[in-house]
Amino acid sequence: MKIHSTILFIALVTTEIIVAQQHKFSIETDFSGGAAFYRFTKDSLVAPRRRAHMAFGSDLVANAYFLFSLKNPALKIRTGIGYAERDVVMNQSNWGDFIVALYSFNTPPKADSFSINQLDLRNHYINIPLGLSYDVTQKTQRVHFCFGIQLNAGFLVSTNAKIQYAGTSPMPTPDQQSVIEKRYEETSSSFVLGIQPRIEMRIRLFKQFGIQCNLAPMAYYANSWNKRLVSSSAVLGGGFGIQYNFN
Repeated sequence: MKIHSTILFIALVTTEIIVAQQHKFSIETDFSGGAAFYRFTKDSLVAPRRRAHMAFGSDLVANAYFLFSLKNPALKIRTGIGYAERDVVMNQSNWGDFIVALYSFNTPPKADSFSINQLDLRNHYINIPLGLSYDVTQKTQRVHFCFGIQLNAGFLVSTNAKIQYAGTSPMPTPDQQSVIEKRYEETSSSFVLGIQPRIEMRIRLFKQFGIQCNLAPMAYYANSWNKRLVSSSAVLGGGFGIQYNFN
């Protein structure tokens, strides 16, 4: 909790200092996301055939920013607030099992006692972005290219688990299923720190209004979305947004 408070304090203090020193700023909205890939742990909550294997989910982030120029007008700091949604999807089998079955003349895979056929664990976060960007193009140009890095501090606000059972497994009562889903929900990390390199192309369309595209395809995470289920994760995707410059 102290780590969370420290990050929020630094973001707020940084914003206050810049506002006090600079009267020129930009506002911006940004939507980014893509396919997330991660590796499952060997925990008992993970299906036996999926333990220590790679899997895919999704990562979506929508942010609203204030961008402030520092002493060098080309160097800007960004902060704001946003929303993030991240999914952990676990199936009892994968494409590898299907291929093995084909080459084994349709011999069924070895059975196990894990009764959950599919898990969809969806997490919702309040996101606090904080980053720097540097404009490498001339100020008078219509198209600008900026390089930078951004931290995304996500604070969990809700989580929702949905499970499906294998056809051969005894079906639980609604109360039993609710208890199992809650057990998975409790494994979600309450805080996630993402590291996102940014290569932006900014296009001024009309006076102070423009659009921007984030050309950096990757985002990384300093800690796991779910320490019990997922050991590591990264995102392959991109982003776009609109901006208004008050300069």
